[in-house]
Amino acid sequence: MTVPRIRVLRALRRRAWVIVAAIAICAAAAAALSGARTNSYTSSALVLVSSGADAKGPGDASEAINLASTYATLIPQDPGVTRYVGGKLGMSSGDVENDLTASHLTGTGLIKLAFKSDDADDAVRGAALTVGAITGDRPTSDSIGADSMRVVRAPSRDQGFSTDQTISPSASIALAIILGLFLGIVILIAWERADPRIDEPGDVELAAHLPASRLGDLSASARAALVQRLGGQAATGDGRRSTIALLPSADGQIVELQDAGDALWTATAGAKGGLADAAPTPGVVLGGTGPQELETLQAAEAGGARIVVAQQGMKVARLVAAVHHYERLGLAPQWVLMVKKASRSRRRAAAAPTDTGETVSWAPASAADAPAPSAHDADAPAERHEEDIASR
Repeated sequence: MTVPRIRVLRALRRRAWVIVAAIAICAAAAAALSGARTNSYTSSALVLVSSGADAKGPGDASEAINLASTYATLIPQDPGVTRYVGGKLGMSSGDVENDLTASHLTGTGLIKLAFKSDDADDAVRGAALTVGAITGDRPTSDSIGADSMRVVRAPSRDQGFSTDQTISPSASIALAIILGLFLGIVILIAWERADPRIDEPGDVELAAHLPASRLGDLSASARAALVQRLGGQAATGDGRRSTIALLPSADGQIVELQDAGDALWTATAGAKGGLADAAPTPGVVLGGTGPQELETLQAAEAGGARIVVAQQGMKVARLVAAVHHYERLGLAPQWVLMVKKASRSRRRAAAAPTDTGETVSWAPASAADAPAPSAHDADAPAERHEEDIASR
């Protein structure tokens, strides 16, 4: 079975709710995650490694630079420093090591210390405790000499303080809407491919390999020509009137069959000076409520030509299954007629029990005296309904 092309507008009318649902789900998830997000805060300080400068001279700058590089690597990993800071903050040495960073500013004796925490006050305290652990005359590390570093910039909320924020709630929701739109479109396309529908006559021709027409696109003369053409193929050659059977492609299509029968018969009976006058007007009979019904089989056997009625938007698989069903019975259809799906109210009315004696055949004696159907009144003249193939 060939998959028909996706018609965007029809697919949107059929399954636009998929896109709306995807957008809503993604937006709700983004809003929930935004509400649960945590910010991280970083407080930094700047210390200078002494070069030994005094009144006698500037000291050895190169040694200070090398020592600053060594200290920058040492400080976050020194147990004396991490234990001291962790003990004051109630953290383990390992957590302090993960949150504490020290970087050497190349070519200088400066070291930038930074402490990161989910709490702004803890970030400032952690940086201040680190500075206290490595400066002064009693550093907590045995590897750091007394008074070997001095503070250039102390930790505070005014300098060297930053907040690492995730995407704002409004921005995250906007991105979620875009993601939801993309996801919804992907799901819609995949669903349309997995569950193709009948939207155009070309879809029928691809899937069922039968010629097809949309009833709403056919003018009255085109409908009459279609009936005459198929009726001519079904002619017996003995002068008897040919009959066209309208067969359902799915269960519960009695209203659609009735609409198709009314449209074809009205167009044929109303044609003047055209094809309808060239030959006896073919009769039109309807099948039952579904392909498996006995009334459908009787109508198909009575009809010399057979038209399968398909609802626009119905599943391709159902139509193909109905066509194959008729072919297996030796009742191969010649045409597919696409009609609009009837409303629920009309469908309920058609399914209600009736004692009016309605019939499902249009069988005039000739084209000249063929009136248009009049709602199939029980008191209508007998020549309008030659035989009852199936009761509604």
